[in-house]
Amino acid sequence: MHREIRKGVTQAEFNEDASKILFGEIFIISVILGAMTHSWWVFGVCFIGLIACIWFEKTAFYLAIILSIGWGILGFLIGLNWIDNTGAAVVLSILGLLCGLGVHMAGLEYTRDIAE
Repeated sequence: MHREIRKGVTQAEFNEDASKILFGEIFIISVILGAMTHSWWVFGVCFIGLIACIWFEKTAFYLAIILSIGWGILGFLIGLNWIDNTGAAVVLSILGLLCGLGVHMAGLEYTRDIAE
């Protein structure tokens, strides 16, 4: 019984940390879009819209997929431009995608736990 409680607490802490990453990404995306358009309105609508997407199961899943694909693209660009190797680019993109999926799904699990 103690082991199960410890596992639950550890999982909850991991999910909380993952949600911080998820909300940080949403903030950064909103800041970038707001800065690119020189508009506080774009920042606010993007930020509130992405936060709202998290509270709906279907849109949250699609948001997690899109953000994870972004991590995959980032890994590919790092491998292609900094390491200058196509093989490294493919491996880093797959790692970025899979790690992103894990973090985003854990972050969504935390938001579901909080909402219930």
